[in-house]
This record gives sequence, structure tokens and C-alpha cells, in this order.
Amino acid sequence: MIAKNRMAKLYEEIEKVQKGNLSITEQGILNFLKDQIKMEEDVLSQFEKNYSENKSSEAITSFMTLVQRANVMFYYLVQPTVLSSFTSGKMEGLVQELIDALTFAVSEATMMIKSMSKGLGIDSLTVSLNSNPPSISVSMVFKSA
Repeated sequence: MIAKNRMAKLYEEIEKVQKGNLSITEQGILNFLKDQIKMEEDVLSQFEKNYSENKSSEAITSFMTLVQRANVMFYYLVQPTVLSSFTSGKMEGLVQELIDALTFAVSEATMMIKSMSKGLGIDSLTVSLNSNPPSISVSMVFKSA
């Protein structure tokens, strides 16, 4: 998955940030983001594994976990105390990159779920991206048995 590679690259970029140049608050945010990105990578790996092994129920569960984790990070990142603590342009860039990577990850996973929707009994799959506050909503309608 391209999204998994993007998350890994973003994690590496965060690892390279010189913490001595950041405020205490920014260091805390950086550590939080690093942990969250690693968890997101794990969810993407699980989703990819479930998808490739055609484990439909597990793939849907991983997909929903991915969306939920993305929403948690979106919510965290737009908190006024978090936004106002960025004094480094580098941090702002990393946060923007994270938002882009999360959106891409959900988009890529959505397309993968969509490709196997008939086999899963999904009648329709709708994804909405809201801008304020940033969040992703997913609606799945399953065919009746």
C-alpha cells in the first residue's frame, strides 16, 4: 500500500527532527504524533494483510479502525492549544503532511474495500470528508440476506 509507505516515510521525518530546537509542548506533540503514526502503520498493515488474504470481516474491521484513528488524530491536531503551540515551521509542515497522509490512507483503503464490495455484500459505500472540524464519515449499506 502506498499509504503505508507514506506513513513510514513521515515517521522517519519525525525521527530526524531536532528536539532541542522545539518547545516542551512541541516535543510532547511530536512524541504523540510519532506514537500515533506507528499505530496507524500497524492498522494499515493489518488491513492490507486481511485484504490480501480475502478476510472480508477482518478487512472491514481494520478499515473502520483506520477511519476512527484518523478522526482521533484530526480532532487532536485542530485543538486550539495544539495549533497555537507550533512555533516551528517544520512542525507545521509535518502536521500538514500527516493530515494529507491520513486522508490518503483512508482514500486508498476505501478504494480497496470498494473493489471487493460485491463479495462483502456491500450495496453502497459512501465516504464524506468534512473540513471543520476535520473528520471522515463512512456509511456502508449491506444487502439484505
